[in-house]
Amino acid sequence: MYGYQVQKIYQYSIYTWAMTLMMACIGVLRNFGFHDGWALKIMSTWLTMFPVAFIFGLVIIPTANRMTNKIKFSPDQNCDNFKQDSR
Repeated sequence: MYGYQVQKIYQYSIYTWAMTLMMACIGVLRNFGFHDGWALKIMSTWLTMFPVAFIFGLVIIPTANRMTNKIKFSPDQNCDNFKQDSR
């Protein structure tokens, strides 16, 4: 069980790393473009974004999973119950 939890933490950190790096690139290039020092701006932005996103990811993702697991669904709750009138 412990090994599975460690793998999940690595999975969250890899997703968080990739997502924050991508968002830092998009944000900097969208606002500033390819001017002098764009790579340094991306790295400084990413170094700010990553710790914040990692901490929130470790807190919010398990909390959201617990909240959604508490929702009880009955088998008759599907899209077939919402048929449109044919007029």
